[in-house]
Amino acid sequence: MAEQTQTVKNRKLLLVALGLGVLVALIYNLHVSQLKNAGKSDQVVVLRFKNDMDTNRTIALKDLEKKYAPADLKDGLGSVVVLSQGEPFRYEGYKLTRAVQMNQLLTYDDIQPQRNRAGAEKGFQEKGPRKVPCVLSVDPALLPPGLLPGDIVNIVCDYDFAGQPQYYRIISGVRVDGVGELTRQDMADRSRRPSARSVESYRKITVLVSERVSLKLCNVTRGKNVRVERIDPPSAELEERADKTDIDIEAGFEELAQKQGLLKP
Repeated sequence: MAEQTQTVKNRKLLLVALGLGVLVALIYNLHVSQLKNAGKSDQVVVLRFKNDMDTNRTIALKDLEKKYAPADLKDGLGSVVVLSQGEPFRYEGYKLTRAVQMNQLLTYDDIQPQRNRAGAEKGFQEKGPRKVPCVLSVDPALLPPGLLPGDIVNIVCDYDFAGQPQYYRIISGVRVDGVGELTRQDMADRSRRPSARSVESYRKITVLVSERVSLKLCNVTRGKNVRVERIDPPSAELEERADKTDIDIEAGFEELAQKQGLLKP
């Protein structure tokens, strides 16, 4: 009887020991995981090619591996594609403009012509109404990641009409001519491209609209930070419309703006 009691006690002690061992292992693994991720909040992501790739090869995410770099080195990375933590990879399906080697970092020079196919590649000879650059103030936090000159966007802003604050789409499908100090000319001419690629500190964008529409757009966005909706990828029809059509303020919004005195009838 004493031997059976001792056996039961030993089994209980063994179970307790096993439980403590599992708990210690879990705590240890959690600690290691926390140490590994401790610095990632102040890091950025760069992308390195896993293999050699030839010119005109299509880029896929499986061809690249993520590497982390200190965020304070971002401005010194030149034309290297830099992603923020959690930012998606947006260059899937783009073709390489030149051959790359294994372990080489992905740069905007490798993919740029596809990125601005309508903005930079066409040159600046599009036929259509005369357009002027209209500068809009933006909150950098409201810009789509990786927004670049040549993109096509919708402009959105918040208004409190009759005590009902909400966002309104002001104008749709306009061409971005500049993001901060970065212009379409900079993107088309490699020698003029700035060394930094981040748009996180930019507080203005420039869109191309007709002189008639520019005045209206400036009036309705005065004193506001606009939101930007990037159309990605734009259709061929939207590309042509952005360059060859006198795109006006959205009719529904213009009617509201006139009633509120933001625009003259």
